[in-house]
Amino acid sequence: MRLRNQEGFTLLEVIAAVGVFAFGMLALCRLQAATVVTNSMSNEMTKANTLIQERMETLMTWPLTDPGNGIYLKDTDGSGTGTNNGQGVDVVPARNFGLGYATSNSPTGPNADTGTVLADDCITIDAITNKVTTCAPPTVVTALTAGTQYRIFQNIAVDVVLPNTRTISLIIMWRDSKNILHRSSLTSIKATGT
Repeated sequence: MRLRNQEGFTLLEVIAAVGVFAFGMLALCRLQAATVVTNSMSNEMTKANTLIQERMETLMTWPLTDPGNGIYLKDTDGSGTGTNNGQGVDVVPARNFGLGYATSNSPTGPNADTGTVLADDCITIDAITNKVTTCAPPTVVTALTAGTQYRIFQNIAVDVVLPNTRTISLIIMWRDSKNILHRSSLTSIKATGT
């Protein structure tokens, strides 16, 4: 006896549907993994930019001459006076990191930033505890601990861009969890008032 209305899926149709579903799920898993990595990098960049902006705001409030407590905008190494090469950069065989910065070597490649940075001042910020420590320049970039430290280098250039100004240049560097060095920079000009 034959049954009427025998509708359904064949085994081949079910296997094909499961295969298409599995392929789609695999693509979604890869997309999710890429999103996690991108979010982590974005979080590090946001933290770095926040730290460098906070440091710039702090430096912009400092006086131009010593009020007696030793905290003022000073060009400690003489590199930002325009006397070296007119750009506020120490004269060394180095690759320029920006106004007032140089390294003691000039390697090449994507992870080339392994030398020392010459700057007026340097601080290291722990990303977990937000503890700030000073690091006396020149500072070794390779000393950064991956994923936990941010290092801010600052240089004060006197009358380099415009007369009667101090140009404050900041560069923040950090290593991500894969130990790749990243950096961001910020520059501002403060008038001396004369």
